Amino acid sequence: MKSNITFYETHQLVIIHHILESSIIQNFTFSDHILNASKNYLYSLAMNYAFLILTIIVFIQELYAKLPDYVHVHTFEEIIETNYVLLDKLNICDDLKNMNNRILIAIKTAANNYIQRQIVRQTWLIEVKEHHIPYVFVLGSTNDEKLIDEILDEDNIYNDLLIGKPVDNYYNLTLKAMFIFAWTKVHCPSRWLFYVDDDTIINAQQVIDFISLRKNVLNRVLYCHMGQHFARRNPQSKWFVPMSIWEPALYPKYCQGWGWLIPPNVLSLLHDTSISNLTEPKLWIDDVFMTGIVAEVAGIELIESPMACCGRRDSELYEKSLLLAQMGFYPIPIFVVPTSIVPRQVLPPKLKPPLFELIKFPTSSSKRFILEQSGILNIETSIFRSCILQ
Repeated sequence: MKSNITFYETHQLVIIHHILESSIIQNFTFSDHILNASKNYLYSLAMNYAFLILTIIVFIQELYAKLPDYVHVHTFEEIIETNYVLLDKLNICDDLKNMNNRILIAIKTAANNYIQRQIVRQTWLIEVKEHHIPYVFVLGSTNDEKLIDEILDEDNIYNDLLIGKPVDNYYNLTLKAMFIFAWTKVHCPSRWLFYVDDDTIINAQQVIDFISLRKNVLNRVLYCHMGQHFARRNPQSKWFVPMSIWEPALYPKYCQGWGWLIPPNVLSLLHDTSISNLTEPKLWIDDVFMTGIVAEVAGIELIESPMACCGRRDSELYEKSLLLAQMGFYPIPIFVVPTSIVPRQVLPPKLKPPLFELIKFPTSSSKRFILEQSGILNIETSIFRSCILQ
């Protein structure tokens, strides 16, 4: 809302200037001290008057503001497309080794986020695979033929990409969530779904322990870090939603988009409710719609859970959290290197000095990481320091 404040400040001065320079003010014949007092009073009055006018102007602008052409409420045809799979991963939940830990981790990622996926594969996914927890990277479709070839080559190597028909962009994240919910209902119906962003760090053991204490939960609950915000009315905002689409000033309580831990019974209920006509409008803001509007209609309770956000990096926090979110991997990748083996002076010149806390990963195979653009490093230490590209 910064632009509105600037608008107020700039235009208030213009209106006040015209009022004070008007003939009504300039033609006063009172004594100087009375005139000064009158001018002070009129200045205050003019300021309030200007603020009122500008408030009305901004309100009218926001009331009639329209979405840009590339943003829209999702249509019935688009929702139907969330049932189509372009690149599937069949039977990943059927492996007998996967039966003990009844979890599926679905990692939300953009089609062009290859470096991001590599960092995840070479860090916390190693521990996930040691626990025989199935996982997929969830992508949308793209018309970029070169990128399609790269994605297919990547999947030939790693066999972990799941691609739905909705086009891969920020304003289709709700469709991507509907897609992975529908897919999980069919292919992993008895598993908890942990739906996370690709710039998170997952503590697999903590997730296993957390779910083991809640195995027989039948309540309508969804585990996450909660938020609640006013609808953004500034047309310049990335999250702008006009009153014509969402009239209330406040959204329902919802889960922050970087991590949702969903029991199987709730997953099915969330998906069925999200595609029904009970939940309108079908907003493109996935966390607000799927875990706010839809969850409220479905009678699902949001439970605050141990998930930390926004670049907080220390071993103590990691040990007690299900995930650390918004770690800044992309578009500026984080590289994890053993400072005891690779002296700082031999790091690539574009790497800033280490600026995050030490993180200790618990398993032996988690000690192997990739340093992109600098070759593969075999790591024999469990203490790592994150560095970030300029």
